[in-house]
Amino acid sequence: MKGKVRERWSKLTDDDVAFIAGRKNRLLGRLLTHYGLKKTEAEREIEAFLRSLEAIGVSELNSNLATFIRTVVILVVLALIITTRAEWQRPAEIPQKAIVFLVLSAIATGLSWVFYYRALQLGKASDVAPVDKLSVVFAMVLAWIFLGEPVTWKAVLGGLLVTAGALVLVLG
Repeated sequence: MKGKVRERWSKLTDDDVAFIAGRKNRLLGRLLTHYGLKKTEAEREIEAFLRSLEAIGVSELNSNLATFIRTVVILVVLALIITTRAEWQRPAEIPQKAIVFLVLSAIATGLSWVFYYRALQLGKASDVAPVDKLSVVFAMVLAWIFLGEPVTWKAVLGGLLVTAGALVLVLG
């Protein structure tokens, strides 16, 4: 990782990289200092860098296997959290309606991960990631339709801005 950081930002010294120690806020500070970037520019660069690392992680791996590995890691982390907080429940205590919707949600999430990792293998991370963020807009529309959430001008404007941003990044 240190090599990738130095490769991307050559003005950073070994001492800078040691100070950063994997902390995003420290990297942000060093980019602001050494490159004179605005905060939003530096944040965008860091996000693009992290997306490129994710793309590297799946470039030499079957996208379905990458999704499986990610799922196992998430499963372990959540099991640790639930255990630490003593939140385990017997399945019989969980309402059946909740289980049905959790299963449907899990299927949708799993499929979106499979498609996302496959897209990362086929395209550039800088093109794939903005399209992935359109899921926020889809969630808003589904909430309006199926959950009866109110359609406010702020929500509509926000959804339009997310969509416009994704289009600018992909088509621009």
